[in-house]
Amino acid sequence: MTYFMKEANRYFPTSEESIIIKKVLPTGTYSASFSPVRGYYLEIVDDFKFSGKVYGDIQKKIDRVIHTFMDRPVNTGVLLSGEKGSGKTLFAKLLSLNLIQKDIITILVNQPLCGEQFNLFIQSINQPAVVFFDEFEKVYPFDAQNALLTLFDGVSNTRKLFVITCNDSYRVVDYFKNRPGRFYYLFNYKGLDRDFIRDYVIDNLINKANMQSLMTLCSSFTTMNFDMLKALVEEMNRYNENASEVVQYINATPLQDQSKFKVEQVIGADELRITEFEEIANGDMPFNPFRDKFFIEFQVKNESDNISVKKKNNLFEETKSEYSIQYFKPEDIIKVSEGQFVLKNKENYSVTIVREYKKEYNVHHILATSM
Repeated sequence: MTYFMKEANRYFPTSEESIIIKKVLPTGTYSASFSPVRGYYLEIVDDFKFSGKVYGDIQKKIDRVIHTFMDRPVNTGVLLSGEKGSGKTLFAKLLSLNLIQKDIITILVNQPLCGEQFNLFIQSINQPAVVFFDEFEKVYPFDAQNALLTLFDGVSNTRKLFVITCNDSYRVVDYFKNRPGRFYYLFNYKGLDRDFIRDYVIDNLINKANMQSLMTLCSSFTTMNFDMLKALVEEMNRYNENASEVVQYINATPLQDQSKFKVEQVIGADELRITEFEEIANGDMPFNPFRDKFFIEFQVKNESDNISVKKKNNLFEETKSEYSIQYFKPEDIIKVSEGQFVLKNKENYSVTIVREYKKEYNVHHILATSM
């Protein structure tokens, strides 16, 4: 038997199996699309897959978002901003999987869909839903972002959880920022946290004797993403080397360029603490301690004698003087903390060098001191 389905003033032949009318969508994941003939529609796609272990505080944040979303009577927005590979999309995927277990659907928006008709389409979905915009600033130009403000502001019959990820927050319109009414939560991803790194290393690094060297290395990265961590662990396992050795080959540099350091302290083999230094090139050492060697020279006889640090084109100049020379290399690093490096060589001399940063002003401090 032939069946016909009416759309506007037209009838289209169809099968009985295709005529299924639902008041609510079955639990699952859908992709939003647009057809010039039929308008906006949802297409069933596979749910996100995740079979690994959740590291760090991701699940804690997910539980918080879910509790808030279920508790609020209006739409809730979550803006995930930060470096690529830092965990934003993983967070969104796990959030989706957690809510699917609570019979809440996920709608993926991977095209620059916007405008009044799109807003009405999303609002017409008569059930709670996660609406996920991945790499938002790449999909939506500024004018299209502005066209979504009504959707994010709107109070629909059923609540929506809008989740947006972006790599470059400066490419997102200011109307999204500092507006909890639109985006209740803002999570800035500046790289993997220490708990995440430690738990992953414990589970995946074979030679645990190399764990401390890897944790030391990771603490020096401005932003450590998962791809970098995974590659470092993989390479250490393959060659049974420590972190200082493998980082010379992996495409992951703690300090993106040569930085300036100042000698803060030197302790000699006899525990002699030398604290007065002769400044050479304004006391700066332009180099990368994770890749470059350097040496210090000083006169051991007098603890107030001068210390100098020299480096030229990764080669070391031999200087004939009454000063003692001690060499340090990346493998001598024993501690890294917020730009401070402590190295100890085979002769049992240790040196502490501190990275120099450009002065930054804290707006809260400025306001406090001006009152």
